[in-house]
Amino acid sequence: MVVQQTVYAGWSKEQALDKTKKLLHRYPKTNLIWCASDLMAMGAITAAASSTSQIVFGGFDWLSDTFELIEHNEMQASVGGHFMMGAWALISVYDHYYGHPFWKDNTELAFDLSVITKENLADYYWIKSAKNWQSIDYKAMSLRGKPKEQYHFSPELLRKSLQK
Repeated sequence: MVVQQTVYAGWSKEQALDKTKKLLHRYPKTNLIWCASDLMAMGAITAAASSTSQIVFGGFDWLSDTFELIEHNEMQASVGGHFMMGAWALISVYDHYYGHPFWKDNTELAFDLSVITKENLADYYWIKSAKNWQSIDYKAMSLRGKPKEQYHFSPELLRKSLQK
């Protein structure tokens, strides 16, 4: 694989569409387009609609429309899970404030992102229909009172919390 060119599209679907048209003209044998957001991937997909090349598309964000694009093989992957980083950060700040031992030995948190593809799409459809985020017991994800525990933040943890 050879990276032909990297371009900035300002998180804009329209800019991504315009720039992808130009890039596909310049590099007609393109077979992979990776975007920093699903919205820009949507612009790239539209731009490539008339291309005769078989192009694989990917992005970040897990936007609602992304699920249909993956289901219909128009987009092949979306990385996400970062939409919950704010909640996870607040939980960890809460634990730090209350002196959880985790913070004596650690100075950072790592968050695992997940990739949605056609093969695991069904496992993530709950995100699209989740409406009661306020019902999640975020305090239960805290390590307070659990001195030997580690953080295990994940979309699966949120799904289980929403089902309670």
